[in-house]
Amino acid sequence: NSLPAYKFGGRRDIDGESVSDSEGELEKWCADLAKSIRAKHPSIARVRDAEELNERIDAYCSSPSDASGLSLMLRAAEIPGVKADSDLYARINAIITELKTPDTQGDSQSLMRKIFALRVGEASFLDDGADRALDLYDALDSINYDPQALTLLRKAAAWNKSTPPDFLPELLKLRKRLAAEFKTQTPYIEAKPRSDILEAAREAASLIQSAGDSFSESEKILAEFLLDIENNPDSVIEAVKDYQFVYSATVQQSIGKEIDEQVKRSINLTKGNPRDFYNMVSVNDDSIRFPIYDTVIVDEAARALPMDLLIPMVQGEKRIILVGDHRQLPHIIDEDIANAMDDGKDDQPGHSERDYLQQSMFSYLFTRLKDLERKDGIKRTVTLDSQYRMHPLLGNFVSKNFYDDYGEGFTSPVGAEHFRYSLPDLEGKPLAWLEVPVSAGPEAQTSAKSRVRKAEADAIAAYLAKWLEAAKGTTCTFGVISFYSAQKALIEDALERNGVNLSDNKSRLQVGTVDAFQGKEFDIVILSAVRTGARKASPRGTFGHLMSENRLCVSMSRQKRALVVAGTSELFGSEFAAKNVRALFNFYNLCKTEGVILNG
Repeated sequence: NSLPAYKFGGRRDIDGESVSDSEGELEKWCADLAKSIRAKHPSIARVRDAEELNERIDAYCSSPSDASGLSLMLRAAEIPGVKADSDLYARINAIITELKTPDTQGDSQSLMRKIFALRVGEASFLDDGADRALDLYDALDSINYDPQALTLLRKAAAWNKSTPPDFLPELLKLRKRLAAEFKTQTPYIEAKPRSDILEAAREAASLIQSAGDSFSESEKILAEFLLDIENNPDSVIEAVKDYQFVYSATVQQSIGKEIDEQVKRSINLTKGNPRDFYNMVSVNDDSIRFPIYDTVIVDEAARALPMDLLIPMVQGEKRIILVGDHRQLPHIIDEDIANAMDDGKDDQPGHSERDYLQQSMFSYLFTRLKDLERKDGIKRTVTLDSQYRMHPLLGNFVSKNFYDDYGEGFTSPVGAEHFRYSLPDLEGKPLAWLEVPVSAGPEAQTSAKSRVRKAEADAIAAYLAKWLEAAKGTTCTFGVISFYSAQKALIEDALERNGVNLSDNKSRLQVGTVDAFQGKEFDIVILSAVRTGARKASPRGTFGHLMSENRLCVSMSRQKRALVVAGTSELFGSEFAAKNVRALFNFYNLCKTEGVILNG
């Protein structure tokens, strides 16, 4: 039912508490589902009106206070048909006016409602998150609550951008803390409920009572479900954790404390046998246990270190599925360790110890399982043969330059008409070369041994500022990739000088290095090549990281509609480039026939 799996484990905040994106995703799922239910079942709104008003009447009778009375009257005033009854509507508004005084909002029952109304999901916060934060801020400020909490709420109340803030995990933590702190406080209770409030509320309820008599049992059940997902998303999160059959975590956290505690809870809920949930092994007379699953699926498996990859693999009881691409970025190894272990001798012809260290376990297993298939005929590997992400011209380019030589080429079945876009200068073409001649400024090396090229950063920023403005109001996204962290910083500075605020545009624009972009996709990608041929002593000295076929494959396959490469044709259009960075040479020449050449 499109319900997202709960991700166990996550980043740690300053207090060491786990911060997971799953709770925000589940709250968004609740909000989207509630909206869908209301759209498909308009009568549910009437069911909810009837049930909610009666619930509020019962709550007011059991714990009467000015605040709960005001809440009841405000809800009664919204009931369809109340406005048509001028006498009833006037009485309700008179009571509301009487109760709306500054000191009627501070009781703990009202405070709890404001605490639970605090929005912590991306979609819900953009809806009315600032207003709900302001409500809670006013309530806590009146009792001189913790200044740090007030500062966070004031920051949330002032948020007026079209993108969700990055402090939603902090708001979630604050909401949990406040709920725990104030739930034990006993609200002030008056001796008895006011008769005029009860009379007005019951008259409002009677207006929809006749309709309520005709509600079916399924409508009542659906209305109760709607109440839960709208007003109590925490219970949905707990239910998902208790009853889901898909667990999600990073490889290292797949045997973490949070998952272990949930597995124990699942055993208690199902009264199951622990041996069905855990595998027990003995290591040096110590008993070690870890959760087991019928199937273990590891995404981006080619990037995992061998020891990390083994953690989830030992938990697969029936099958293990590794998903990845060994033609893209491998795992990261410590160069000092690699150098120390490399004795300079080939372990096998053409393969040194360093080669084995740099090869991912995914790549090793992929090759090994193909060898086994040739021996026993059992198919254990699958290579995807179609891509649906990018324009077919770009898909064919990536296949030809990075996969065909290994017998792993793919087709691009989605037609070009699905990737249309309109931006100045690009003429709707899927390929573009942003020409920044050497005369505009060569590359330079920083003190940290990184590489930069200011002329290229300035040219990219100038075009991006224009394209972002032209794409305003659309869902068009942009990714800017460089092989060098110093060039990334230079491009960000250039964008700011061109009036592009990165914080305001973070949902539309990202600037990063190649390693941070694997697995991501954007409508338009701009690759900053940086190199200008400043050194010609060797191909590596001239092209640097551009000679890494894996990294080049990642950087040239993130786009959907268009890929723009910024560089100098004096280098990348040369035979020297054709021999050493074939993909960039081919891209430049393809831009001359199928794309567009831009002047930087």
